Amino acid sequence: MAKTYAVRFQCPYGDADKVLILRDRNEGLEQIQRTARRFDCPTHGVQLELPVEAKEIMGVLRPETKPMRVVATSAHKDQRRSKRIPLQIHVLVYGRVGKAASFHEETSTQIVTSHGGLLPMTAPVKVGQTLLVVNLATRKEEECRVVSVKPLDGVNKVGLAFLRLAPSFWGLNFPPLTR
Repeated sequence: MAKTYAVRFQCPYGDADKVLILRDRNEGLEQIQRTARRFDCPTHGVQLELPVEAKEIMGVLRPETKPMRVVATSAHKDQRRSKRIPLQIHVLVYGRVGKAASFHEETSTQIVTSHGGLLPMTAPVKVGQTLLVVNLATRKEEECRVVSVKPLDGVNKVGLAFLRLAPSFWGLNFPPLTR
């Protein structure tokens, strides 16, 4: 018998949650929880993540329906798309301040993943801004989106996400995540 599920996803950068309703599904609740799905984060765009929570919805979803009875299971906590590796890699970052002024800044990563990294920057960047990052060891270039900016001791810790898949950008083979 087909079931309906409410499935909650969290942006891997911690900024937004998204609830999807999956109707007429033949999978069980555990299978729904183990399946990564694409969802649209309003800040970071389309993400691929495992649900943090999934509930079977009993009854029909209509605006006039009374509160739904749900069957919940434990949520997957701190699920990431790739392993975080503390590693210093020298990079050159190019970007724009406003519409006219451009900047470049040499810095080193603090953490890398197969989907981006974390690095200190003094340039004024904003979440959602696009930057060009050059790995100085390999000379590879990759466009990234700023996904977090956290001030710390006069510099910003800037979280970056690649705009496209770039698993070899850091010159590493990333180990699979153990779940």
